[in-house]
Amino acid sequence: MLKNLTSSVLLFSILAFEPPCLAFNETDKNSISHTGWVYTVAFNPNREIIATAGGDNIIKLWDLKTNAEIRLLKGHSDWIKSVSFSPNGKLLASASGDKCVRLWDVDSGRDVCTYNKNSAPIKTVAFAHKASLIAFGGLEKLIKVSVIDARNKILGSKTFSGHTDSVNSLSFDPRDQTLASASKDRTVRLWSISRAGEFKVLRGHMDSVYSVSYSSNGEFVASASKDKTVKIWRTNTGAIERTLKGHLAEVYCVAYSPDGKSIISGSGDNTVKVWDVRTGDLLRTMRGHTKAVYSVAVSPDSRKVLSGSGDRTVRLWNLETGQEMHRFAEGSDKGV
Repeated sequence: MLKNLTSSVLLFSILAFEPPCLAFNETDKNSISHTGWVYTVAFNPNREIIATAGGDNIIKLWDLKTNAEIRLLKGHSDWIKSVSFSPNGKLLASASGDKCVRLWDVDSGRDVCTYNKNSAPIKTVAFAHKASLIAFGGLEKLIKVSVIDARNKILGSKTFSGHTDSVNSLSFDPRDQTLASASKDRTVRLWSISRAGEFKVLRGHMDSVYSVSYSSNGEFVASASKDKTVKIWRTNTGAIERTLKGHLAEVYCVAYSPDGKSIISGSGDNTVKVWDVRTGDLLRTMRGHTKAVYSVAVSPDSRKVLSGSGDRTVRLWNLETGQEMHRFAEGSDKGV
């Protein structure tokens, strides 16, 4: 896909069942994961590590085998709304209200690159699945896609414009040929990376679109909105395939499971819901969070779900049963 990329790195366009759950007091300091709201969670694609971040301006790395906190990544001076692991799991990208995108070495915890050429807070960042590309966007209403070189440096960017309000979420298709974006302007847009342009505007949500996720086969995009719905769109036609209704408040986040069987959503109604992709049926609801769920992620084996919330907790759930498996507690081990 990048055969036109020369040694000088010519950047192309862009730079129901409800299981019981133990209730915990949100003010219990022994059960919180962060001292601020948790806006973003992510699974490492190749290692038993997760990343979490939010309103306390800190990224935490946790070991899934021991459930211990193993790294504290400090450097941002404002909230962190989005993190994304590189395809090999060695780098973590973060997007912040301090207008910076940072790249972190997962093993050492070092900040290996800071991209600070943005004029407004950055709300979302996404690595491509295979190519050495990273996309980010935010309050500038723009999307930038950049190449990451062998030294893990972000080599400038080129911009895609079209949204009329902030860009809230980004997702690459499995072949890294198309980028989906969600915006406060109520639209989902699909962008051709190779042709450097917008080629579909998906309209149908009645309010801000907070999150977007590509299916594993690239045929569908799911979007989550302030209008309390999740919509599934056909990428070849831009038509709405299905609207998922069941949340009682705005839906802040959505994610396809890697096996393509489920869609997971998190909402201002404090719940995480699992939907059947084929039928659109609500399979189960995970209850336990005491404030809005801002981020969800699905493990590479499609067996676990992570959720981050305004109650300052990060929870791990069994996708199949809906049972809470673990709550990551601040200070469970030393941070480096």
